[in-house]
Amino acid sequence: LLMADAAVAEKKGNLAGAAEVLRIAAAWRPDDQELARKADEMGRRALAQKAPAYEKRARYAERSENWEEAALCWMKVCEVRPDDGAAALGAARALARSGGDLREAALYAKRATELDRKNADAHRELAEIYVAAGMTASAGPSLRTVLRLVPDDPRASEFLAEITR
Repeated sequence: LLMADAAVAEKKGNLAGAAEVLRIAAAWRPDDQELARKADEMGRRALAQKAPAYEKRARYAERSENWEEAALCWMKVCEVRPDDGAAALGAARALARSGGDLREAALYAKRATELDRKNADAHRELAEIYVAAGMTASAGPSLRTVLRLVPDDPRASEFLAEITR
């Protein structure tokens, strides 16, 4: 019966509902690996369906300076779009500004720099997060990258001078 309910929900485009029904069914049958796989896959599809809404919420939360909400939303977007540098940078910024885990913020910022090596904002954000996390020595290479990309960036120049004193 639950499988039929999941199929109906999926057919109606309610992937979140289908995922929930499959998750419940999988909990009742913990030895059924195929059912667990289907529940996980439907959960990923449901999240992917919601990604644009999460991104919109993240941008709204940023404008409202609700950094915790923005971080949660950007991280959801990153789950679905692991190759989205803008989402990774958004997650990094929001985590850092929310007072969240700075090491996690650094991972997101590092991912953003890996996805777009010419994004000076991502390198600058990574440097700022490193300094805030007490990892000052790690900030230097990021700031030097910013200055290679934007040679007249006064903020990066000043920041680099401060941490290399």
